[in-house]
Amino acid sequence: AACNTGMRFAVFAVVAWLVGSLARAHAHESALARTDPLTGLANRRVFAEHLERALAQTSRIGRPSTVAILDLDDFKDVNDRQGHAEGDRVLQLVARTLSANLRSGDLVARFGGDEFAVLMPNTDADEAAIALERLLSAMRDTCALLAAVGATAGAVTAWWPPERPETLLGVADQQLYRAKQEARGRVMVAKWPEGPGKPPWAQRTALDARTDSYD
Repeated sequence: AACNTGMRFAVFAVVAWLVGSLARAHAHESALARTDPLTGLANRRVFAEHLERALAQTSRIGRPSTVAILDLDDFKDVNDRQGHAEGDRVLQLVARTLSANLRSGDLVARFGGDEFAVLMPNTDADEAAIALERLLSAMRDTCALLAAVGATAGAVTAWWPPERPETLLGVADQQLYRAKQEARGRVMVAKWPEGPGKPPWAQRTALDARTDSYD
């Protein structure tokens, strides 16, 4: 009887260990599928999920969301002159700097290479410009310890959702391209939609009208 009890206990222990190992492996694989392996930031897939939720909130409560794309300036020179290992260190440092200088409700993701995306819910164009300028300044100061690289940002503030969320990424990318062409190290923010059109939720209460501005 004692031998049988011991055997059963050993079998149960082994099964429990195997189940726990499988659960940990599954959790690890799930985390890898949702994060950038170099920086630990969210990946494009996670960013898309959060963007959809932020735009749903924009439509529901009538507060804007801003999407920004940041691209490092002169990063290729780091890889060419100092090697890819040093380039990876710069990318990791940038990731930590971005995370440390964003609000808890914001999201930063690495889209690949030296391109990062930032989602700022409940943030209008003026607020986004200030926040992004602060981010670029922090990145320049921090990266100066390793390499003379800065960053340029293009962004778009959505007052109501487009048919496809990817549209906003395209607009932000266009703003980034314009900023790169005009003067690197700057922020350029567009608004969606363009022009003076009113969103579907423009019928607001008198209190809302006094506390918010959509111009």
